Amino acid sequence: MNSIEIKDNCKAGQALTPEQEQDLRPIAGKPIEALRNAEGAELLVFPPDPKASSDKVGREQICSIADGKLCTGNVMGFIGIGGTSLIIRSRFSGDNQPDYFLHYMLGRVLSLNVLDLKHEAGPMQALDMLIYLFPVYLVAALRQGVYKEYVRRTYDDMRVRGTIDVARQIRRNTPFRGKIAYNVREQTTDNPVTQLVRHTIAFVEGHPFAGNVLRSGEEVRAAVAAIKEATPTYSRRRLQEVIRQNLSPVSHPYYTAYADLQRLCLEILRHGGLMYGADHDRVCGVLIDGAWLWEEYLNTVLKPLKLMHAENKQGGSPIHPFINDSYPLYPDFYAKGRLVLDAKYKQLDKDQDSTSDAFKYKRDSKDLHQIICYMHVLDSPHGGFVFPTSATQDPPEAASQLQLAGLGGTLSYFPMLIPQVVSTPSEDASMREVMQDFCEQMEQAERRLVAQIRERIGEA
Repeated sequence: MNSIEIKDNCKAGQALTPEQEQDLRPIAGKPIEALRNAEGAELLVFPPDPKASSDKVGREQICSIADGKLCTGNVMGFIGIGGTSLIIRSRFSGDNQPDYFLHYMLGRVLSLNVLDLKHEAGPMQALDMLIYLFPVYLVAALRQGVYKEYVRRTYDDMRVRGTIDVARQIRRNTPFRGKIAYNVREQTTDNPVTQLVRHTIAFVEGHPFAGNVLRSGEEVRAAVAAIKEATPTYSRRRLQEVIRQNLSPVSHPYYTAYADLQRLCLEILRHGGLMYGADHDRVCGVLIDGAWLWEEYLNTVLKPLKLMHAENKQGGSPIHPFINDSYPLYPDFYAKGRLVLDAKYKQLDKDQDSTSDAFKYKRDSKDLHQIICYMHVLDSPHGGFVFPTSATQDPPEAASQLQLAGLGGTLSYFPMLIPQVVSTPSEDASMREVMQDFCEQMEQAERRLVAQIRERIGEA
């Protein structure tokens, strides 16, 4: 199988072989949502709720092809189509090494032990990624309640409430023993879909590295307990039967989140087939919205600043620019009268000499207008952009602050330096030790970012 590894937001393009181009043509230039809804597609998008994605990831493209070169958008992940597998890494990760940055952010957002995650590329990494995402899809589905559907059940007692099964009655109750054999169609939580989820929970609990993902939070533990309680007839021996019963996708108008959960469970139990299917027309994979992941990761980093997180598109903590009008705005992080921050998964300092006195961050008029609006509405003297960078040092201090005219205020740029150099695995340094080195550097960068913000706004 051909394997292509590329970074997200690659505009320069990466050369493709004719075979690779032929395989990737069916997905090039098409919106993710259209690919997701195509017949036979097995494409998962993270986060599972499209309303949670601030940048409308469904409208994004996985990639485009021009002049035999592959260009990528703002999503990361794994895609398999035909004989080609495509791995899209974070543009801020170091070259010629695993994507430690993506794994680190996922670990922080999903409350996982980052040191337990695997980082080598290949089918097993794809399977592990699916396992790490399983609690998120499980919780999203359980927020709609435990799945119920009508199933056909057979009974043999005196409380007849269905259709008498004559053949079974003659076979089992002749001579008459005081019982009636009958069939009934009833709505229950113990059904093929919940059984599939239950088998997946058992598989993940037995995983040597990822079993702790089901203990990563109170809501996850509650969801696991609810599924176990709903499936009293669970038996490990029925796994293949349950998989066969779930080959038709969930199409319930209320339990919409269970369609993705069902698909994810099937592929985990098939040991990662989602990522590297062999059918030429089959699009499969898991995609991660980089902008959403960066924002949610920052929410864990900026806790010491005690800022509100507006949770864009989820209706949490908006601000209102007009008096007596409910029109909502969603700044990423803010404290009224104090500070407002905008999370940007962008290279605001790309291709510029950060040591030059003439250095200037990239300025997008839409971003500037938005943050200035937030500062005015919140009566905040400080605003800023928080973004990752692959630079090895900060630019001059003067380049990182802009003084606003009119009502005044300070607009700042807050880069987080993503480690580009870590030790390499060897006989003396295991992959776990390498990841620990990266984690320590990231923790230093996080503390430095929080301290820099506090210093800019004049707080100890």
